[in-house]
Amino acid sequence: MDTEQLFDLLVAYHCEKNLPSCLPCVIDGQVRQFPSWGPFVEGEGEVNYYPGLLIISNGPTLVDKLIDNGLARNEDIDDFTIMDSKKSLFDYIEGPGRKDGAHLYDGENQRVARVHEINNSSLQDSSTNDLLDRLPKDFVYSNERSFAGGDIGTKTRLAVKLPMKYGTLEALQIKQTAYGGLGMGKVTHFDKDGLRREFFFDYDKDNENIVGVRREYIKGDLDKGYTEERIPINYALQQNSNVNKPAA
Repeated sequence: MDTEQLFDLLVAYHCEKNLPSCLPCVIDGQVRQFPSWGPFVEGEGEVNYYPGLLIISNGPTLVDKLIDNGLARNEDIDDFTIMDSKKSLFDYIEGPGRKDGAHLYDGENQRVARVHEINNSSLQDSSTNDLLDRLPKDFVYSNERSFAGGDIGTKTRLAVKLPMKYGTLEALQIKQTAYGGLGMGKVTHFDKDGLRREFFFDYDKDNENIVGVRREYIKGDLDKGYTEERIPINYALQQNSNVNKPAA
């Protein structure tokens, strides 16, 4: 599968697996922290009801390229696992083993392996301005409040910088950082020009329902904007919102 298909499957996982994990802790249209029941702060709070995930995608030379450029050591890379379908991707995410580090996807042979650590010291020559230029104004805060390099987490920095430095690489994430009306993390896809597409959840207060928002950005020029599709999510939020609500 290509990276757009991989993105679609990560969105499916976010909707079918991660969202139900958060629903019992939704109060008044926002995912809340247990046991304090305060909302996760947009751009800062890490939603801990599901794991984050970073996938670096390329062809069969990806591992060699990372090793040759000093970004990874061979002993830090696990054995490859076939990932060629929705089921195999879901099984991989839910399988045994830690999901930190990054996951290397060989799209040509449809297989994936975890690298325990990526040495990003060689990426430090990428300026903060170059990084920020590859993100839309509302990437961290949905109200377009200004943000700086320090507001971007380590995995997201890798997701932006690796394709920036090595133009054939692409990066996909399931983020935990709260965003938007519901307050869950995004699914993102980066190429050498920056953010290519993203998906996040919003909350429709009028209809008391969750909406999935998918954006496709104008390639190479984020300032030209994006196309957006808003997709009603078929979960009865009102039936889940009181499961863990504290007593009045």
